[in-house]
Amino acid sequence: MRPIRALMLAAAPLVLTACAAFNRTSPSAAPRIVEVQNAHDSDVAVYLRRGNYEHPLGIVPANGRTTLVIARHLVRPNGSMQLIGDPKEGLPFEMRPFRLIGEQYAKWEIAREPRNSQLTVWTA
Repeated sequence: MRPIRALMLAAAPLVLTACAAFNRTSPSAAPRIVEVQNAHDSDVAVYLRRGNYEHPLGIVPANGRTTLVIARHLVRPNGSMQLIGDPKEGLPFEMRPFRLIGEQYAKWEIAREPRNSQLTVWTA
């Protein structure tokens, strides 16, 4: 029984290190920029979905424009992310997941009818 216990104790740090490294951000990941143009009739709160949590990024005024910065600790190693819009008046809506790699940034055009919104990725 002692050899098995010794083996488990020796393997524990490796297992813990692997678990801690799973799904972490890349140390070289830079903050990401998302430009949002809102054509909706009400203010829209923008969130970043990461796992089961929605991180608030900011509010875009009705018929306004703003630039949001996604903090580096929220950027996944592969650059994938998903944005959610929650208008002050109306139902929340979400965009399909997308990726930002290197110096890319995103432009999200929220339409008056949210289901017609578009997101494009640009290279700086």
